[in-house]
Amino acid sequence: MRPLNSENWENYPELEGPFESNELVDKEMEFFRLFAKDVQQNSKQNEAWASETATASQTASGGSVSAPAPPAEGPYAGITGQTCASGNGKCWRGAKSRDITDGDVPWNNALSRSPKKYDAVLDYFNVGNSKGIDGSAGPENPRYLGGGGATYCNIYVHDVTRAMWASIPHWVRDPRQTQRPVGWNELSANRTVAWMHSNAQSIGWILIDAALSKWIFDQFTQKRSLPFGGPSLPSRIQSAGGKIAGAVHDRPGLFAQAGYDSQQFANLGLPTVMVWKNPNPKRHGHMAMVRPETPSKRGIVDKSGQFRPRSAQAGARNFTNQPMDLRRTRTGLFYVHE
Repeated sequence: MRPLNSENWENYPELEGPFESNELVDKEMEFFRLFAKDVQQNSKQNEAWASETATASQTASGGSVSAPAPPAEGPYAGITGQTCASGNGKCWRGAKSRDITDGDVPWNNALSRSPKKYDAVLDYFNVGNSKGIDGSAGPENPRYLGGGGATYCNIYVHDVTRAMWASIPHWVRDPRQTQRPVGWNELSANRTVAWMHSNAQSIGWILIDAALSKWIFDQFTQKRSLPFGGPSLPSRIQSAGGKIAGAVHDRPGLFAQAGYDSQQFANLGLPTVMVWKNPNPKRHGHMAMVRPETPSKRGIVDKSGQFRPRSAQAGARNFTNQPMDLRRTRTGLFYVHE
């Protein structure tokens, strides 16, 4: 995202409680609601800019869309990586607080979505597999390598979604922050979930909830297009919902599970993510990308009947393409972006 338009922080209420609190107090929620207006305005400008740039690129290239690089977010300049020591993939050794700005990132936006391009973004950032997963000796890329109790699921999700012009932020503006970096607040995984609760829709992320799942299921069972009964959906998500409903589904009862629906959206190339807030504020939350299925690597239904979509994640365990581990995060929320 471009920097927010509003620098007039007296428009926002004074916050009495700490941002680190697990349960946001009323005034913090009011701050997030007002902040969302700024984000929404900024997001619309970004979408228009990306659309204009991609359209110009499409015209110049005779039809193929190449998305532009989004600007670096947050208070610091971006970093670039180098080929890892093994020669396989790239590694970034700079501060995790800085965005990746390499010239070869396979950027894409809502005008250029596909499963292949989604996979390219997920793989480009080289999250790696923890030791023993698919015979791996362990992740090589230090950007997402945890240790000492620290994990970096939110950094990986931010990098991937930013590359797809659907950035889930790592940094947000904070008028109370008087220490360096002045005016900025860094989000942990838990706090990102709270931020998404208030701001997701304003930046294009749609919660895959019971209403959205039922709308797709009803179209599937009735074999016809139906209007969505909730708030207006972005046009490309409406279109994707129709495509999902028109496809073959061997177990349509799984439509009731957001994890199954998220897999269907990801299979169409739309950025899709799971976020989970740890009920213990002293413990890490979690975030993971849903990735498209392939004929040989598909989501699974576990013994409890829960659908586990394919996923790429950083965390206590890193992996590039495994069924999502939902044993601890069954109450996680799934979101999709155009």
